Amino acid sequence: MADWGELLRRLGVAIGVLVAALVAILVLASLLVATGVVDVGGPTVTSMDTSWGTVTDDTTEIETRVAVHNPNPVGVPGVLDLRYRATMNDVVLAEGKKTDVGFGTGRSTLAIDATMQNDRIPAWWVTHVNGDERSELAITGTVSGPFGVSRTVNDTRTIETDLLSGFVSGERRTISVSDRDLLVLSNQSARWGEATAERTPIHFAATVENRHEYPVSLDGIAYVVSMNDVAVGEGVTSDGFRVAPNETKRVAFTVALDTPRMADWWATHVRNDGRTDLAVSMEGVVERDGERKRVPVSLFDTGVRFETDLLGTGQTTATPIEAAADSGPTFERPSMSDFEREWGDVTDEVTEIRTSVTIENPNTGELGDLVRLSIGETVTVNGVEVADDQSAVESLGSGTNEVEHLARMDNDAVPEWWAAHVNNGERSSVVVDPSVTADVGFTTFVVDVDRRNATVETDVLSGLNAIEPQPLTVEGQRVGTVREVRAEWGTATTDRTPVELTARIENTGPVAITVSDLAYDVRMNEVVVGNGTATADHRIPAGETRSVTFTVPLDSQAMDEWWVSHVRNGERTVVEYDATVAVEARDRSERVRVVSTTSTVETDFLDAAGGESGRLVSGEHRPLPGEAVLPAAPSAGVEAVRWRAGPLRPVRAPRARA
Repeated sequence: MADWGELLRRLGVAIGVLVAALVAILVLASLLVATGVVDVGGPTVTSMDTSWGTVTDDTTEIETRVAVHNPNPVGVPGVLDLRYRATMNDVVLAEGKKTDVGFGTGRSTLAIDATMQNDRIPAWWVTHVNGDERSELAITGTVSGPFGVSRTVNDTRTIETDLLSGFVSGERRTISVSDRDLLVLSNQSARWGEATAERTPIHFAATVENRHEYPVSLDGIAYVVSMNDVAVGEGVTSDGFRVAPNETKRVAFTVALDTPRMADWWATHVRNDGRTDLAVSMEGVVERDGERKRVPVSLFDTGVRFETDLLGTGQTTATPIEAAADSGPTFERPSMSDFEREWGDVTDEVTEIRTSVTIENPNTGELGDLVRLSIGETVTVNGVEVADDQSAVESLGSGTNEVEHLARMDNDAVPEWWAAHVNNGERSSVVVDPSVTADVGFTTFVVDVDRRNATVETDVLSGLNAIEPQPLTVEGQRVGTVREVRAEWGTATTDRTPVELTARIENTGPVAITVSDLAYDVRMNEVVVGNGTATADHRIPAGETRSVTFTVPLDSQAMDEWWVSHVRNGERTVVEYDATVAVEARDRSERVRVVSTTSTVETDFLDAAGGESGRLVSGEHRPLPGEAVLPAAPSAGVEAVRWRAGPLRPVRAPRARA
């Protein structure tokens, strides 16, 4: 199946046939013989040479030289007149008169010059197109002499062409922009519209398949048809189309040749020794802000060179040629070279993430001005979507552009991802999924941006697990020792985050003791996340060591308030634990502080993708008056540890909830 270049070659051949028809008036030379002008007394025509004469913007001369041999001793006097006319579809292409025609004895040369009016060609062209590319060529020659002698000879023939057949093809052709396949064109067709003295419309149609991941749309077609650099047709159509991804549809558009310009082309063809370079270019057009702009969607761009020898052999050749370098726009997809994130405004409701994006736009001029950006960013923590925002950049300049995107984290989502954070061993997967697309007027391209995954780790309970051994006293009398304290998370929910606080207590006295009712106060950056009393009774016989466990429920719903303080404090949190228990021995009871510690946790959520994770910076047990460091006494099942000796001050009541 022929490609577009082959189809244009056929078009060039057809045009050459038309040009050949225009010089059919040269048969007038033979009328000299047919009418007896060169047959008196046996004169003969020995040769006939025809060549192009002077070519102007208005006329084309055809110079014919006829060599005559008259063997008679008497010449033919100049008493004959010659009149001639050539028409196609009743449009007069050439006519003239030569008077006083005669020749002497021996060898003579007769000069017969015909003048073609170039502006007659467009009129004939209209009749040819509207007549289904069919023309009737008629040549009339009349020779007259003295005494009313006259003879007329008529010659007619039919000329048929099929110029648009070259545009009919089932060949599939892929249209690519910036190394991306956009459209596949197939099943092209073309037909003439109604030609007038002003314009000759051609209706094109094709099947278009969208191979791109976004819609492709055009508001019109900009076209140029040139012959020897003479634009015989140019303009912008309003025939647009829109094709969705993976959609296939039939589209149509109409171009128009400027009928009068066919005369201009003819002059260049003759001056160029019968050679014409035909080029056809069609590109997409989009409308932006009330202006129509060309875009680099080349629907058709090829060329053919056809050569004619109209006055000689009459042959016509056509050869595909590389189309002249397109002076239209080319497009390159914008790219992202860098981005940086920082926290923006923090309110009780949202936490802003400000992202500075560096975009390189290699496009210049009108095409560069077409580019608009859409920036999106989705942030998830442990699969919980905490931010999903879009922003638009309505104008992107050429070269390097710094643009800012604002994503708003919903603080109401903190309890959900906090619960997942705890249940995952204080590990959170932070996924920042940015998306940048460039609207270039006719479609949308994705700007390559990396998805960032990171893990944020914390150890909020580390302060509790670092407590050293401490003595228990009731009314100044030592009744036991807190050997160690261990804290573990229970299963967190969006309402409640339980902490299982286990103390290993040794009864060093002679009587049993009871440990009960843990009163606790837990603060994170002074935000009260836990405050209350965990009720439980634990009896420890004299001389024994037992583990006592209390469940301390933290308020998951308070974590959004903590998060606000954490970000405002530069992602730094001071965690404070304070707890007392009721200790009873010999019917005497006191509340004794068993936990009073702080720890500091820092995170780096925004730069975590670079490898930074949240981490414990420091943990500290607040010393109480009278405490001293003593060696621990080893006992069965208890490791040797450092512990604090000395009386613990009684605590009358826990700190009130803020």
